[in-house]
Amino acid sequence: MRSIAATIVFSLLASVAIGGMSGTYTIKPAGGGDFLTLYAAGEAIDSLGMSGNCVFEIYGDTLPGPFYADGVSGSDSWTTTFRPGPGEDPVILGDEFRCASFHNVKIENLRFLTAYMTIAGSSGWRISGCRFSTHDWAVKIVDASSTCDTIDGNWFDVWGTGMGHYPIIIVESGRDNIISNNMIGDDTCGLDVLVDFDHAANTRFIFNTVRMSPLDAGFGNCFWTDGNVPCEVRNNVFVLAQPATEYNACVSIYPTSDSVLLDYNCYFVESLGYIGARPFYPDLYDWSGWRGLGFEANGINADPRLVSSTDLHLRPGSPCNQRATPIAGIGFDIDGDPRDPTRPDMGADEIAGDAVEERHLPQASSHKPQATVVRGVLCVPPSLLTANSSLLSIDGRKVLGLKSGANDVRALAPGIYFVREAQAQAVRKMVITR
Repeated sequence: MRSIAATIVFSLLASVAIGGMSGTYTIKPAGGGDFLTLYAAGEAIDSLGMSGNCVFEIYGDTLPGPFYADGVSGSDSWTTTFRPGPGEDPVILGDEFRCASFHNVKIENLRFLTAYMTIAGSSGWRISGCRFSTHDWAVKIVDASSTCDTIDGNWFDVWGTGMGHYPIIIVESGRDNIISNNMIGDDTCGLDVLVDFDHAANTRFIFNTVRMSPLDAGFGNCFWTDGNVPCEVRNNVFVLAQPATEYNACVSIYPTSDSVLLDYNCYFVESLGYIGARPFYPDLYDWSGWRGLGFEANGINADPRLVSSTDLHLRPGSPCNQRATPIAGIGFDIDGDPRDPTRPDMGADEIAGDAVEERHLPQASSHKPQATVVRGVLCVPPSLLTANSSLLSIDGRKVLGLKSGANDVRALAPGIYFVREAQAQAVRKMVITR
């Protein structure tokens, strides 16, 4: 039953949005906003539909689920964005964020703790800059009518042991989906598969880093696809970590996998296990056997030199450095660092200091406080600024006057900018992405 407070807020919105929702709304559990809960926001979206682009800004430390939206009118013409309010870092707890026939949705820079998303029969989704900490699936795309959805630049981690056997990312049916620039890791959780493509036509899995520590003696792997439909798997890092068994493999491809493009990937088996496998048959392959099937003409079998089991960035000297192939539309890594346009790195991380580094600019000393961009907010320590400090575009024009602390940069177009710091003695590059 809907709470009285939620009913009041919903009634007020209905009185001003008869033709549908448009503009910016706030979700504030402590009150003072347009909605108290995600659930109330979902009810309004369901009932009113969209008459223009909408932004839902989320406030507070934690918000319980669920969120449901089904058959949202107008969403095929307008974009709906969910993101933190300025300076906020909310955590969505438990339950399901489920949408069906709700199109053109952006989920940006949110944290999900044991909460999970299901996208059914929807198109044009983009999930970016989020962190999912879960013991079940994190994102599931289902229904053959789900198209052109993107999961880019997120961190997925699995915690706890003895949990269910759902993959972290599941793409069931659908087509033309892109999973890119994500870091996906578990820490001995006993999952069968971390990423599962099941009859997902033309789905692309590119520039991801996946590390799995399988506990089960049964079949377990970083990535699985049935391969009965076209699928692209390139520029990824797959690590089969300890503990593992002789039945585990980095990648598993269904036997009828002639349509799978599998190349420019890095594979590493820390102890036991194999490079590749074909499920439902006892076929397990080492590196030479895997390449003998026609896979990985440009791939490598080497330790990618990850920073740690919980930090999947690449260390300097990684063999993944400049071993990937450029892919149109993927110009930045998970951190917003530019990809080398001709020789990018394998995995979600582009190592700092590659050929794309702006070496001609004077850099501030690394031990000093630094300006940082987090969730659309540029935070600048007071010691870096003078009264006239500013944010510059790549051609040197002033685009924003800076103040100490938080500066909202969400209205700026994605790209490379520069912070002119105190006394104009240093200029620091900042990359803003969406």
